Amino acid sequence: MDDKAGSTSYHGYWPRDFKKTNPFFGEMIGFDILIETAHANDIKVIIDFSPNHTSPASINAPDYIENGTLFDNGDYIASYLDDLFGYFHHNGGTDYSSYEDVIYRNYSDSHLYDLADLNQQAPKIDQILKESIKLWLDKGIDGIRIDSVKHMSFGWLKSFMFEIYNHRPVFTFGEWFSGAETDPLSFHFANQSGMSLLDFHFAFKLRQVLSDNTADWFDFHRMIQSSNLSYDRVIDQVTFIDNHDMDRFMIDENNTRKILL
Repeated sequence: MDDKAGSTSYHGYWPRDFKKTNPFFGEMIGFDILIETAHANDIKVIIDFSPNHTSPASINAPDYIENGTLFDNGDYIASYLDDLFGYFHHNGGTDYSSYEDVIYRNYSDSHLYDLADLNQQAPKIDQILKESIKLWLDKGIDGIRIDSVKHMSFGWLKSFMFEIYNHRPVFTFGEWFSGAETDPLSFHFANQSGMSLLDFHFAFKLRQVLSDNTADWFDFHRMIQSSNLSYDRVIDQVTFIDNHDMDRFMIDENNTRKILL
């Protein structure tokens, strides 16, 4: 976690049991009430689903936080250093040198730990994740944001979307985090995977025009034209301006409010 003032939120963002609520946010009955109340007021509910990893793990410290421990509806399944059946990838942290390196190695936030990377090809993990999303679909959710999609194999994610569409289809979009220049692989993913993506190219270009003053509206127009050619369904990509992994739109790295010119 970057402790730079004004940078990003602290979210402690990793799952331990895909079939239970975060106990700090309440129990399942509270979620049922949330769904019922939201729908009674014509509000849609989208959940954030993170099937790529569990908690931070350290190969040198078995008691580090929870060391990737995974539960299935309260039953212990495995931890990163207690993994007899290959439920996790054990290839170290990614250096982001290639698409495959990002998929089959741990997501690394720092030099101190890696987020324990789930092996979705393991039948048990595949079963848990697909059962879990069906549980939430049956709760009545209206959409799904899938975290870290570029860190999981295309084939498994496509099979995951097949399960969603055959159980209870809802609008689903992934997070393929990228900078101002979008990874060309993300266009193929959006066009072929069955899910849309958060439009990072749009977000970064708009921030450059309105917040950073490093681009102008002609650059923005060229981005729109390029996106229209690259996406089969450009209107399905989700627009946003900042998120929990980015500096706030109006706050710079020194925690100072920006002045728009």
